[in-house]
Amino acid sequence: MKKLLFGNKSIFLGWWVVFGSFLSNAMYSVTGLVAIGLFIEPMSSSLGWSVASISLGIALRQIAGTIIGPIIGPRVDKTEPRNLFFLSTIITGFSTIVLGFITNVWIFYMLYGVIGAIAITGISNLVTGTVISKWFVKSRGRALGFSDLGSSVGVIILIPVINIIITSHSWEMAWVFLGVLHLIIMTPVSFLMKRQPEDYGLLPDNEANVENGLNNSDINSNKEVWTAKEAIKTYQFWIIILAFGLSNISVMAILSHQINHIVHKGFSSTQAALIISLWAIFAGFARVLFGFILEKISVRYLSFIVMIGSALGTYFLLIGNSLELLYCFAIIYGIFRGAIVLMSIIIWADYYGRTHLGAIRGLTTPFNIISLSTGPVLAGYFYDELGSYDMIFSVFIMLYIISGILILFTNAPKKK
Repeated sequence: MKKLLFGNKSIFLGWWVVFGSFLSNAMYSVTGLVAIGLFIEPMSSSLGWSVASISLGIALRQIAGTIIGPIIGPRVDKTEPRNLFFLSTIITGFSTIVLGFITNVWIFYMLYGVIGAIAITGISNLVTGTVISKWFVKSRGRALGFSDLGSSVGVIILIPVINIIITSHSWEMAWVFLGVLHLIIMTPVSFLMKRQPEDYGLLPDNEANVENGLNNSDINSNKEVWTAKEAIKTYQFWIIILAFGLSNISVMAILSHQINHIVHKGFSSTQAALIISLWAIFAGFARVLFGFILEKISVRYLSFIVMIGSALGTYFLLIGNSLELLYCFAIIYGIFRGAIVLMSIIIWADYYGRTHLGAIRGLTTPFNIISLSTGPVLAGYFYDELGSYDMIFSVFIMLYIISGILILFTNAPKKK
């Protein structure tokens, strides 16, 4: 089956992969990233856990990905992702449900920090971003942009809903709701995931098929193909890891602690949830917009712009003592931070090609996880010690700026 038919019209299979990835990103952004910020305060108050101890669970969730990332990456290059998606969905859904019944912090670490982390990696952008990059070359930017739009839609819709459940009922019920919803949405999505167009007699972008005389080399004639072993020998590989690693420290810390920071400033959790939904709206528009722009402008220039913009947005969060300043944070941070994940996916495909993309991105996972896990722990520690996030958020601003400068001066590698 090369296309799915609706009446007399047909839709390229690649766009169904994008749609599935859209839904996957929607659930991943909430279940795997943003939602935990709503649970920090109520779980801390109810169970007597410190913010730092909950942050350690967030860090463990990132660290656990080092176990599975390098294994999943090469598998995406070689096998259909649907089985991986299905297994990840079942484990993630049920482990999330059980979080609503825990009272022991070590069980939290095991369920949220380890089991849930290993499982949810199977629906992360390591998989969806790699698969989409195989289905699209010329339209890769817009395809990834539409896919990543799901991250914003998930936050816009679900964060206010989860907050209502927590405030009206309990944080325990909110975990159960999130786990059940994950199972309902992600189970059918598993069957939309396809490895690459060549498996279905197609080529990327659906511009021509094999029967029309084009082959894979025609599509990639202007792109150098790098193996994972070749990629790690280039200095660009390590600079990219360092640059996005520094930004990841800021990204994950702010995602995890922004709600608690806003509440600490004197605003209600409902106001905080609405602010997060607002930045998610702007992030959604930005992801699609930058997706189109990436097809015209070098990814390193745009990466510099989004890093500096993210630093500016974080500054408004830091000084956000009024709703007006927090609105500035939501708009600016949403626009620029929303595009960082898109840049981090595109740059690997643009610099090293799509043939071994899964294996190459799999090698980067341990480094990404280390950086992603560092931020939440640092933020939680400084909050417990100093009573605010001001000092550590200032550090995050500097990390964004350094990241942008590093990427700006890193050209694509060339084979000798």
